[in-house]
Amino acid sequence: MPLSGDYGVAGGDRKGPGGQVGYYRLYLLDGPEGRFVGFEEIEAADDVEAVRLAEAMPDRHARELWCGKRKVKSFAAKDVAGS
Repeated sequence: MPLSGDYGVAGGDRKGPGGQVGYYRLYLLDGPEGRFVGFEEIEAADDVEAVRLAEAMPDRHARELWCGKRKVKSFAAKDVAGS
């Protein structure tokens, strides 16, 4: 499916409530320097839905949610050992 230049909006036939689906990446960061260790892809109708989906993903790493070149939100590392 082709994407726009900032990778945030689908050019295909998938449509959300606002007319298009946004593609997001949740980058996983480790250590005090915030070294990149991986990412998860998220499809959402808007930033609010993407943040909700990102918050629901359990992870010990600090994370950053991006839509193309735009940072949407940063998340602190979670202590999931006590859960």
